[in-house]
Amino acid sequence: MVRRWRRQREELSQCKKSKKAFRGNKSRWPELEDFLEDWVNTQRADGRGVSTVQIRLKAKTVATEMKSENFRGGPSWCFRFMRRKGLSIRARTTGCQQLPPDYQEKLTNFGEFTQRKMEEYSIGPDQIINMDEVPLTFDLPLTRTVNKKGESSITLRTTGHERTNFTCVLGCTASGLKLPPMAIFKRITMPKEKIPNGISFKVNKKGWMMESVMKEWLNECYVKRPGGFSRQKKALLVLDSMRAHITDSVKAAIKSTNSIPAVIPGGTTKHLQPLDISVNRATYQGVKLLYSFGIFITFALQFYVPAEILIPPVLARVSVRWERPVDMLLRTVLVLFTCALAILIPELDLVISFVGSVSSSFLALIFPPILQILTFHTEGLSPLVTIKNAAISLIGLIGFITGTYIAIEKIIERNGLKSTEAFSSFVVQ
Repeated sequence: MVRRWRRQREELSQCKKSKKAFRGNKSRWPELEDFLEDWVNTQRADGRGVSTVQIRLKAKTVATEMKSENFRGGPSWCFRFMRRKGLSIRARTTGCQQLPPDYQEKLTNFGEFTQRKMEEYSIGPDQIINMDEVPLTFDLPLTRTVNKKGESSITLRTTGHERTNFTCVLGCTASGLKLPPMAIFKRITMPKEKIPNGISFKVNKKGWMMESVMKEWLNECYVKRPGGFSRQKKALLVLDSMRAHITDSVKAAIKSTNSIPAVIPGGTTKHLQPLDISVNRATYQGVKLLYSFGIFITFALQFYVPAEILIPPVLARVSVRWERPVDMLLRTVLVLFTCALAILIPELDLVISFVGSVSSSFLALIFPPILQILTFHTEGLSPLVTIKNAAISLIGLIGFITGTYIAIEKIIERNGLKSTEAFSSFVVQ
């Protein structure tokens, strides 16, 4: 046993501490999986996205070329292959920025410039400031979700305002001091609501940083840094090469604050922008968490009517001591259940339209007139009422047929488009 442990020294050092043994069947097609692993690594090295559908399509093609018998390449095999090769589904953390050919030289020159200015003017951490703009939307949909295995397209329902955004200008010193934020909204007039203290509000037609707004940021937010009002100490302002940052008038305004502009070379912000790498990412995640928490809390208010119908019979079976805990538990389960359905059901928008066309037309138009005729026919309904009920039922039947047909057609069309896109992406790869 000890000899086997010695032979497995490398595997034991890399496996999880909770792993009891090296269980599980080994690969039936090791050469095929080794080839696929190299192919996936090559695609990711070039910055291309790889889905499980692409892996399965590629595996079937390679299996045909290698004449591998009984190979199906289903979803379960795909995830076993990923587990054996240390692969997993990951959410995108950053867009792949095209680096300039001489980016290494630019990185070196920028570092030497900032280091030289810091030593020349004895600039400390309190006087090194980085500023950046963060586009924020009024709706921040999640970028990843739990979904059934094998899906090549993940759809998330939103409020429709995920493209309506505003700009938040953030700044901080190397010592960790945060400058007052500035919010730039896409509108002409200032909002009439009371503006919170400590935040600077600006408006323009584009809702983005402009030359005039940059000067206002220097006068209202940048001066709040340590020693900003007296302007006695030399400061270093690090900012990207956006057009509004590098105009002659803006550079003159920066120098008038006794500061040196350190402009990050174009195409290298991924490596040189501190706010882009650390602070802004935390801001995004924090806003998303708060937004999701707000939805979770307010969503429960929508369950007032169904809760009043479903919960009382359950509470009648428990003691008074457990009424409140059971009540809260049931309400939480209702919210989690509906959220889970929204996440797990693929093509939820089309499913909702299909259910609506089937149930709404039947419950609202077809069933009530028929029920009235069956209930009151013995009392002698007038011909006008009978004709009215028949017309309403006929309209409901037409809506039921056409709505159901269109909903089913949309479902088939979208799934056919997904299959075409998956095949096209495989051909391109």
